[in-house]
Amino acid sequence: MFFVISGFIITKLLLDERERSGTIHLPSFYGRRFFRIFPALLGYLLGLAVLDGLGLASCSVHQLWLGLTFLGNYRYSGCMSTGHLWSLSVEEQFYLLWPIVLSRLSGRNASRLLLMVICAVPLIRIIHVTHGADWMPLEWHSESVADSLAIGCLLAIGRTRLHANRTYQRFAYSSFCWFLPVAVLAAGWQHSALFYQGLGKTLMLLGIAIGIDISIQRYKTAWGRCLNNAVLVRLGLWSYSIYLWQQVFTLQLPGAQPYAHFPLNLALSISMGVTSYYLIERPALQWGRRMISRAQKSADVAVAKEAG
Repeated sequence: MFFVISGFIITKLLLDERERSGTIHLPSFYGRRFFRIFPALLGYLLGLAVLDGLGLASCSVHQLWLGLTFLGNYRYSGCMSTGHLWSLSVEEQFYLLWPIVLSRLSGRNASRLLLMVICAVPLIRIIHVTHGADWMPLEWHSESVADSLAIGCLLAIGRTRLHANRTYQRFAYSSFCWFLPVAVLAAGWQHSALFYQGLGKTLMLLGIAIGIDISIQRYKTAWGRCLNNAVLVRLGLWSYSIYLWQQVFTLQLPGAQPYAHFPLNLALSISMGVTSYYLIERPALQWGRRMISRAQKSADVAVAKEAG
């Protein structure tokens, strides 16, 4: 669900920028992503190093370095406190490639490419399953989860056309589409890994994408008001920092630290996430926006002088 949402949001932001300015300004995009992701991550890894020094966590310099370089989805470090960064690694690799590709393709050609990815990735997963591959490459490698991102991207590109399609609208507003992701998960995952990793997961991801689209369209309904509740919106603002810090506190392994047990672990996860947001993430974002704005203005002035 997270990857589908991410593909949708990033693509929509890039398309909106191209519609406003006629182009996708890649340096600004990468600058925004850097200030959005890196400072809070660095704060988490430094905090983890402090906890390791105090004997409250265990992570080597090598393991911290893998987290910092966004390689955790291809090389598992063995450190559970950085294990969750595999998903952030997938995200960063997506951020690196997709804006460049989208900036050079028309909407039609981008859609064709995304459809090819959506068709190819289930085959990659099936090959993994039939050859007895370890679960980690299957679940963590970018090429094994790229269809979830691609489906979100395709939704952002094709929403206007989808909304004009009566067949889609009838299906989207039927009760069946709401149960599709759960039904596929329940029917396929536990009973047939081959079905689930192939067609089953693709159907589930398509169901998630439709659910996202409907949730946006129905923002005035009771469901929409629930999603736009002030508490959930605030939690969304904090979510990245909470994502970073929760791993330390929610791992209930044998011999886990006292802070890794409910309800203290939940309180600490949220508290550290909120602290990270207000002390690191938000100031870094604000400073980054100012830096990017100044750089963009300087570039525009330089272009204007050359044109003059």
